[in-house]
Amino acid sequence: MITKWILLLVIAWYVSKAVGNVILSLRGAPPVQSNPLEREAESKVHVHKNGPANTSSVNPKEVEDARFVDL
Repeated sequence: MITKWILLLVIAWYVSKAVGNVILSLRGAPPVQSNPLEREAESKVHVHKNGPANTSSVNPKEVEDARFVDL
């Protein structure tokens, strides 16, 4: 009997979180992230871009077309 009430409370909690996110999205505000570790990991990502690739070494005439070989 008590497990039924615990299960109902857990379901009600998830439903209330979902309704709150729907209300926030209708207002135009982004939903709040509940896991601070994910936000921390996103802020530590650094991207390094090299300059334009040197494509002069590959001549289009030197590249052969792939051919299908039936085994």
